[in-house]
Amino acid sequence: MRGGAARGGDVAAEIEIELVDAARGTTANVPLQVAVPCATCGGDGVQPGTQVSACSRCGGSGRLQQVDAPETLYDNPANIFVAGFIGSPRMNFVRGSLTTTRGVAAVEFLGVTTPLSSRAKLTAEAADGAVTVGLRPEDLMWRRAAPPESTLTLSAEVDVVEPMGHEAYVTAVCAGETVTSRFPPRSGVRTRERIELALNPARLHLFDARSGNTILQRPVAGGAELPRSVGEARVDESEEGRSERQHEPHTRSAQSRAEEIS
Repeated sequence: MRGGAARGGDVAAEIEIELVDAARGTTANVPLQVAVPCATCGGDGVQPGTQVSACSRCGGSGRLQQVDAPETLYDNPANIFVAGFIGSPRMNFVRGSLTTTRGVAAVEFLGVTTPLSSRAKLTAEAADGAVTVGLRPEDLMWRRAAPPESTLTLSAEVDVVEPMGHEAYVTAVCAGETVTSRFPPRSGVRTRERIELALNPARLHLFDARSGNTILQRPVAGGAELPRSVGEARVDESEEGRSERQHEPHTRSAQSRAEEIS
């Protein structure tokens, strides 16, 4: 087992992790025979996106939350539940305020104000006022290692450093909010040290403060058009696919009968 011998309650968790790792490369190619592909989720929130080409999410109410490709669940989650469910470490959620600066929609959070990306659009539910801002740890970087497009700079104080081998999870306090970011493995940062974090504004997620629904839709991978609502395009596609499958047997039967007559 990884990391030496596991003891007590760790044994089951270790076995589960190893089985999941072994399954990741094989289950992705298994054809799904159900109308709505779905998956179970393990503790780290990573397995679903690597096992299937589309996922379903059910919240505490038992209602289906979103059905979509893993990349869309990650980049355009329908709500806070989905956003926090996929990805490890989980997405940071901080308080923010939606406003308008020089006629352009902007968001205030963690002591900074930035206009929203011109390639994204607000939903009909969006309104000026309190919002929840989502920041993925991999998008919140150490300023020294950040690419040029990470134009926002946030000052923070390191609270916890978790070395993970190939990287380190750094938890820091920024403008009174606790956030987690991913750092290079040998950055050398220490607890209570002041650091600068960098963020690409185009990677922001915005959610309605009351409902938790996303209010900012970002372009999907490949530059395709934005769906009318998050996940709607994929749901429509699923319905079309079911319709095609329902007509498929009739088409084949008609072709077979034509061949028999000829």
